[in-house]
Formats: sequence, structure tokens, C-alpha cells
Amino acid sequence: MDWKALSDAYPEEKDTIRAARLMRERMEAETARMDVPRIERTCRDMDDLSEFAPLIAGACTSVWKDVTGKAPAFDMAEALATIAKGETRFDLDENDTQRLLAVARLAYSLLVKRLRERHPHLVPSSWSSGDCPFCGEQARIGFDDEDRRTLECVVCGHSWRFPRLTCPFCLNNDHTSLGYFEAEGLQGVRVYFCRKCSHYVKIVDRRKRPSRDAETEDSITLELDHLAQREGFS
Repeated sequence: MDWKALSDAYPEEKDTIRAARLMRERMEAETARMDVPRIERTCRDMDDLSEFAPLIAGACTSVWKDVTGKAPAFDMAEALATIAKGETRFDLDENDTQRLLAVARLAYSLLVKRLRERHPHLVPSSWSSGDCPFCGEQARIGFDDEDRRTLECVVCGHSWRFPRLTCPFCLNNDHTSLGYFEAEGLQGVRVYFCRKCSHYVKIVDRRKRPSRDAETEDSITLELDHLAQREGFS
């Protein structure tokens, strides 16, 4: 993450961004010490990631203590397993619930990235869908170069080539139902949408814009998400 670019994009949120950076750096340090297990299938082929909850519970507890100044008043491994299964409501106040979700999502994302890095042989050499072949996350952002378009997963960091004139989500290639728009002040980034399935993806043109990592580009172009969602795309 390019934290300066993020602060420049949202100067009114500098305190929030600073707190997010500290949490991220602390979690990265904690998870870097974990022994990444061997797996036999990709994360997208698992029912959920709850089996890894005990593995990341220690890191999440340490980060929780750093952020709040006290130990969590709940079983962290149990809460992480519950979140992995899709639950987002807990018997906590709103601030602690949101804090728990942020810690969990960050820890799982870093874990999935390390799992992918350790198991490159599990990732297909080519992929013809808009969801990540390793973790199953739908692509939110991609990059155009002279001769190719690549989509990139902001969760695990995997990138893969994808045709320019095809919807990544329903594989529609009828140009009459595909389109794009831009936002004033955001040079070199477009929203490409599909009227057939009502999905969209943001594409950064590296020929017109200095290249940043996918997570940063996704974060500093939230205006495009708001515009797309206002038009009924998801």
C-alpha cells in the first residue's frame, strides 16, 4: 500500500489512514512469524477459512491489545472462525465489532497471500474468469498495458491476463452491452461495465498513469465505485 498516495487522496482522513497503517504494519510483523501450512487445494476450493482461525488468533490478539490497550474479552479463535463462515454480528459494542472485523479481514488477507506465495503450483497457468483462481475474490481492479489487460486480486495479490472486450463476470462479449466511463480528475482510470450482468471493474491504464499496486489504486479510486453503484452496477 502506498500510504502517501492514500493520504494525498483523502487528506481529511489522515488520522484514520494513520491508524490503519499502524494496524497493517503490526499485523504484517505478527503474521510474518507464522509457519504457513501446506495445503492441497486453493482457498477458493475450501468451504471457508475457519480452519485457519487458530493459526492467526495469536497475531490478531496481539494487534487487538496494541489497538485497544487490553486483551480481548472474547475467544479470538472462535470469533475468527465465526467471521470466516460469514457472520458479522457479535455481542460487542459497535466500535469493537467493527474493530474485530477489520482485524480479522486483514489477518485472513495476509494469510491467503502467504498461502498463495507458498503454493504457486496450485494456481492455474491461465484463467478465464473475473474471480481469483486462488482465493475466489472477485477482481475489483485491473491494468492495461500496450499488449494486454491483467486483472489483479486485492486480497491475495495474484494477477492474470484477461481479454479487453469481455465482461470478467458473465463473459459477455457483445460490445453493444459493454461500456465504460471516467471521472473528472481521475486520469488514466476507467470503470468498465456490463449491462447484461450489471457488474463493473476498474481498469488503470499504465500508459497514461504512473503504476501503483492494485490495493492502492483500488483505495484511491473510490469515487469511481460510488459513481458505478449510483448507476446500478455492483
